[in-house]
Amino acid sequence: MRDGTRLATDVYLPDGDGPWPVILIRTPYHKAALAQLGTEGMQKDYAVVIQDCRGRFASEGDNLPFEHDATDGPDTLAWVLQQRWCNGRVGTWGASALAITQFQLVGHDGPQPRAQYLVVGEPNLYLGIYPGGVFKKAMIEDWLRISQFAENALRRWVAHPRYDTYWRARDTTLRWPRISAAAVHVGGWYDIFAPGTIRAFLGYQNQGGPGARGRQKLIMGPWAHAVAQNRVGQWVLPESARRPPSALLDPWAWFDELLKGQDRQLMPLPPVIYYVLGDVTEPNAPGLEWRTARQWPPPQSWLVPWYLHGDATFAPDRPADSRAEREYVYDP
Repeated sequence: MRDGTRLATDVYLPDGDGPWPVILIRTPYHKAALAQLGTEGMQKDYAVVIQDCRGRFASEGDNLPFEHDATDGPDTLAWVLQQRWCNGRVGTWGASALAITQFQLVGHDGPQPRAQYLVVGEPNLYLGIYPGGVFKKAMIEDWLRISQFAENALRRWVAHPRYDTYWRARDTTLRWPRISAAAVHVGGWYDIFAPGTIRAFLGYQNQGGPGARGRQKLIMGPWAHAVAQNRVGQWVLPESARRPPSALLDPWAWFDELLKGQDRQLMPLPPVIYYVLGDVTEPNAPGLEWRTARQWPPPQSWLVPWYLHGDATFAPDRPADSRAEREYVYDP
């Protein structure tokens, strides 16, 4: 890295002379856990680069989450682009913390990835830790402890309860115009980062730079933090809820199109694919289906404020139009 710190990195290369398109994955969860993905990519004629983030496992440096990713990510990308086995086309991939490291990588001076596959992530780190300005105590403390970050990691974050210069340096939403990656944004209605997934899609799609603006896809499913499931809590949804009727949920298909130029089938699809929930206990209930839209919120939707009064929930200003004709975007 630019300060001399060395980050442990595994490189999976296909047979042959290359060069190849590259998939870059930066993880705080141990690069060895993704060895199968590296092998799979190699078999699909990708060079796959998987790196332990700073201070994690075999990498040098302070063991602090996302502390240096805004510089380590760009430095790693620049290194990849200098390698003889890289053909200049790089995509990034990962979910949750691995999506956050992708957000931290983009929008800086220097080279940018051509494509990204961002699953259940948050571009504004402050809002992931302090949603609405309130510290998400249980989730953050448990994650830091279970992931075995340094003891001072929690103190560093709680020392910045307000959105200050510390968080601005780690806020991708301030860098939309400098992002040039076409991306798929995958989220779930019950995911902890659902607002962040939508926020990132809108930022890239509407405010991104050349290569990003107008070239984004959003998939919002009926999922929690684990996507492609049909069970959420006590709800068991139809089997069709697992996956949308599209190849967009296949990262390899996305990279084949964006990095290899194969079969232009995904980019022409509607920008938004979303699952409409419904009553799983009522036969023939409305909803329980995948729909598409040209934008988010869907053009035929409006905000409906809902109010709690005793045990009742109601929306006094809800229009009387048929549900079949309108979509509701709830604002509790």
